[in-house]
Amino acid sequence: MLGRVSSGARGAAVANALRLLEARFGDVESLRHVGDEITTREDGELRREDVERLLAHDTLAVHVKGFYPEKQALEVADMMLADEDVRNWSVASGGREAEPSDVDAVGTPHNVAVANDELEAYFGNSVEAMRKWRYHREDGVLAMGPMDKFRLELDEIWTEGCLLSREKGGDRQPFQAGVPRIMRPASRYDPARWTRGFAHVDELAIMSPDRGLFSANIYLRNAPSGGELQIWPVTFASRWDFYRNAPTLSLALLQDAQAQAALRERLPDPVTVKVRPGDLVLICTQRPHGVRGPVVGGPRVSIQGFLQYERGQPLRLEA
Repeated sequence: MLGRVSSGARGAAVANALRLLEARFGDVESLRHVGDEITTREDGELRREDVERLLAHDTLAVHVKGFYPEKQALEVADMMLADEDVRNWSVASGGREAEPSDVDAVGTPHNVAVANDELEAYFGNSVEAMRKWRYHREDGVLAMGPMDKFRLELDEIWTEGCLLSREKGGDRQPFQAGVPRIMRPASRYDPARWTRGFAHVDELAIMSPDRGLFSANIYLRNAPSGGELQIWPVTFASRWDFYRNAPTLSLALLQDAQAQAALRERLPDPVTVKVRPGDLVLICTQRPHGVRGPVVGGPRVSIQGFLQYERGQPLRLEA
């Protein structure tokens, strides 16, 4: 009688089969994106037709210049840099223990809260964390935070609206809309690992026009050098394209120097998006992307939220 095949053995068999499939049929160049690279708006206005093109994967990114006033963007960035609840986004890779990364977060992103068993604190503090960036200017006027403006305008232009995701069960508290991210010049982490930045995906899945994971990034302060957004122009919209290139695409899940080198060698050259304080950029986070490193001469400050999209349903914002 044959014994059961272990999950580890099954996983190894699947990985080997995918490597053989890629060796025979893989063609990353055939995944090169067809369509506009970047949809750019110079007038600061978020438009429904631009969002539609992004969700359909017809464009790599939507770049709305001057979406949030630059003076206020710099003010909010200074508030974030001075905040007492700045925590490093530690990562683990290659079987090693978690170590400091090149990203600090103000507060705790949801995925970090899950990993650290801090969900109760995350949801208990989510409303307060979002309201922190609505602030009184020097003239006493209450200013709308950058993610407040994005949530409001996206809800206005999208037929099904835009909602905050909420926890399952319990008090149904909302997710945060966005979490501030601070990248500093290399100091606490190993600069030899990420000299070119970290190319990654936030979800590795077929890029369907009916559903997907996207992100909204509002830039608040730039570093003097480095920190530009990079997007690798590939689209994998069918199961066949996904599976026959899976070993290469899966490298975007690994926080490992060798995997990063192999990924960059196989993918087309990235498209670089240069931003100013106050700019909004929307991307599909199922497509490899990253921040060009190293960050030099000062911090890079932004705030990011993820958009869950399913056709016919409200967009859901979480971070």
